[in-house]
Amino acid sequence: MFINEAVCLSTINFLNLFGFDNRVPCRVSTRIISYSRFPMRTHGYALLTPPLLTKRYDPGQQYQPHHDFSDAGVVHQRFLTLLLYISPAQEGGATSFPKAHSGRGLRVRPPKGSGVLFYSMLPDGNGDDLSLHAGEPVTVGRKWVCNLWVWDPKRGSGRL
Repeated sequence: MFINEAVCLSTINFLNLFGFDNRVPCRVSTRIISYSRFPMRTHGYALLTPPLLTKRYDPGQQYQPHHDFSDAGVVHQRFLTLLLYISPAQEGGATSFPKAHSGRGLRVRPPKGSGVLFYSMLPDGNGDDLSLHAGEPVTVGRKWVCNLWVWDPKRGSGRL
């Protein structure tokens, strides 16, 4: 997929909730799509990543700056990312957007149970360079996050 081990220093787990008889994935996907401002009739589970990608960051672990889109001619593109904070680190571990805010950068440390939603693609279908983001090193404690993606509706079904 898009995970590059050279930039990702965390423990990654996939949790496939879509195979279970569970209403939570349906409610989560409905809320994400409502925040994306796409008409519900054009979306469904196929546009969300089927497994929930959870990441655990121990002290010293981080995720180097990266985009959630690819310039390598990949048909399926992540259009929107929702990064859910299951449990933030006691210190460090912020999510940073180094090119945001007119190049001054932006650092966020949402509290437990909240999240950060951002677009990776521009309305014209090109990648948004300002969506460059990183998971800064955890210094104290452990950070748990969960990634959910909405795939670009103009570029395929979202299934790889």
